[in-house]
Amino acid sequence: MLITDMSGRVVRIRADANATTFPNGRPRLSGSWYGKSAFVSQTARYDHPHEAIKALSTSGSMALTISASGLLSLFNANTPWVQPSTYHSEKTGWTCHLHSGASIIPIRPSGLDSSTSSLARLGGPKNACPVYSISAFLPGSSPDIVTTGWYDGKVRVHDLRLPATSAWSTSSALSPPSTPPSLLKPVLTLSDPWRSFDAIYSLSARGVPSSSGTHSHHYITAGSAQHSVVAIWDVRSPRAGWSVYAPGGDRSPVYGLVTEGSRIWGTTQSRAFMLDFAWGSTPRGGRWPRVEGVARNNNGSFAAATYSHY
Repeated sequence: MLITDMSGRVVRIRADANATTFPNGRPRLSGSWYGKSAFVSQTARYDHPHEAIKALSTSGSMALTISASGLLSLFNANTPWVQPSTYHSEKTGWTCHLHSGASIIPIRPSGLDSSTSSLARLGGPKNACPVYSISAFLPGSSPDIVTTGWYDGKVRVHDLRLPATSAWSTSSALSPPSTPPSLLKPVLTLSDPWRSFDAIYSLSARGVPSSSGTHSHHYITAGSAQHSVVAIWDVRSPRAGWSVYAPGGDRSPVYGLVTEGSRIWGTTQSRAFMLDFAWGSTPRGGRWPRVEGVARNNNGSFAAATYSHY
C-alpha cells in the first residue's frame, strides 16, 4: 500500500493482522468493528521534495503524485531506489490521474522530463476554473474517456480520442500566443441543479447487479463540497440524477469516494460512511456499528435523506 502526507513523504507499507508482537512505536491500523486491528510496517520510502502532496494515483506498478505547487512525480513502486521523473506544471496542483493506456501529458520510455508538454487541455467553463478530481469514466470503458469534477459544480466527461480545437478566440483583439493551447471539449456535462454552487471534491463510478448476476457499470457518483452530499447519475439518462446526504449530516465536503457493485464508500471530515443500494443488504456479522448522534431506520441501518435533481 502506498501512502502520502502533507510533509511530502511517499512510503510503502504492509499491514499484518496476524502478528502477535511488535516493536515500540510501530504504527497501527485499528477500528471498532469486531475488536480487530492490524499493525503496519514500512517497506520502502521514495524520494520526494518536502512539499505538500495533494493527490496520488496508481496504474500497475507505477505511481503518480502531484504537489501543491504543481510538481508531478512519476515513481516505479518496485524500484524505490530510482529517482522519480518529474514535470512541473507551474500551476497549483489539486489532483492527478494515471493510466497506462491514455495520457494528456505524454509519458515517454524515460518517464517525465523538462521537455514534456501537455497534449491538450480539458475544456470547461469559459473562465479559468480549478479541477478538484479526475478519474476513469466507467469500469471496463476505454481509458481514453476521463471524468472530471470542477469548482463550478459540474462533472465533465472528455474523450481523449477526439480532435482538440484551438483555445484561442479568433474574435479577440489581442495577438494570439505563438502556440495556442489545444482544448478538448466535454462530450457530457452533469450537475445537481440544487447544488450548482458546490464544487465537486471527489468522483467514482459504480455498477449495479443485473438479473443475470453480472454488473452493469453505468453510474457516476460525485462528492460535493458541502453538507456531505453524494450525487448519482445514470449516464444513459443524465437528467434522471438524484442525490443523497451521507449518514450523520456532516457539513463537510465528501473528500473521497470508492464504489464497487451496489456499495459506495466515502469520507468526510468527521467519519467514513458506506451506502448500500442492494435490497435487504446487511453487513458481515448481521449488525451495523453504533455511531453516536446518527439516526437509524427501523431495520438498524442509518437514515439518509435523498432528493431528485429534476
